[in-house]
Order: sequence, then structure tokens, then C-alpha cells
Amino acid sequence: MAYMMRRNIARDGAVVQQASHSRVRLNSGQPLPAGTVPPFVFRLDAEIEGGGVMPTLFDIPTLIARRVFIELLQANGVDNLEVVEAAIRNPLTGDTITDYAYVNIIGLVAAASLEHSETSELGEDVRLVDNPVLVSASSVAPFRLFRLAEDPRRIIIDNRLADAIRASQFDDIYLKELGAIE
Repeated sequence: MAYMMRRNIARDGAVVQQASHSRVRLNSGQPLPAGTVPPFVFRLDAEIEGGGVMPTLFDIPTLIARRVFIELLQANGVDNLEVVEAAIRNPLTGDTITDYAYVNIIGLVAAASLEHSETSELGEDVRLVDNPVLVSASSVAPFRLFRLAEDPRRIIIDNRLADAIRASQFDDIYLKELGAIE
């Protein structure tokens, strides 16, 4: 069994935008280029931030997570991560939040059946897989956490990691159980 993991967007919360390293592909599934110098800087959206709550993680524009959540991932056997210092700047107050890190997930897995998934095309080579259906549950069994090759913005986790997240009461993380065609 696999789950799609993302921030619970039904809850009010802050939004960030990438403010540094614009030439680095954040969701490529590849290690960062040699010579990449941290921190990765993100900026709170000043119009939304005022009433927002800082979440456990951001998944747009990429995975940016509180360090305590990253520790949970690593304690549960997730070893395909590059954890890089991040700074989130608040343009309204001038404050910099530093208890988050940019999490580069190494690995893209081609696991979605596009024929059975809800998809939309935004342009040439830009596909969104909003509701992925996996080709088979066994095809993702060896992986604890990965990005979906058909839509690298989608983060997929296994059931053991989903159980650990639920048990840790990170209630602002949405886990959607994924179906499989076989």
C-alpha cells in the first residue's frame, strides 16, 4: 500500500516562494549539482502569511520541512534524502525562520498508470497527476519515499512511513491512499 503525502491545504497556513537558487531544479530526483551553496532561501507570501500558520511542511514549490519531521523520516529508514539548510524570510517583519530545511528527494519512480489516473496537461512536457493510480503495489514496495516520475511534484510514501506520520500526530499532513490496477 502506498500513499501520496502533501501538506493539508484545507487548513489555513503560510505559503512560500523560492527566492534563491533559481537555476537548480528542485524536484528533479537527482542529487544537487556540485558546488551548490546553502542556504536555500524562500520568501513568505506577504499577502497570505498574515493569518497563516507555519506548517510542518511545504510541498510547493518543493519539499521544505521542519527539522523534527525530517528526523522522523530518517528514523523510519528514509535514506534517499539530501537535507540542505533553508531560510524562510518574512518580508513583513524582516524575520528569518531557520527551523526548516530543503529536502531533496533522490529518486524518481515511474509507477503511475496515466490511463487510470486523473491528469491534466498544462503545456508541452508539463503534466499534473492529481489523483495517481499505481501500475502495481509491488512496483513501489522497495521504496519508503520517492517522487513520482510522471509528476515529480508528487511525493509517494509506503504504509509504514504513513503509520509513523499518523502516530506522531503531524495533523497538518495529508495522506491519500493510492489505488493500484493490479
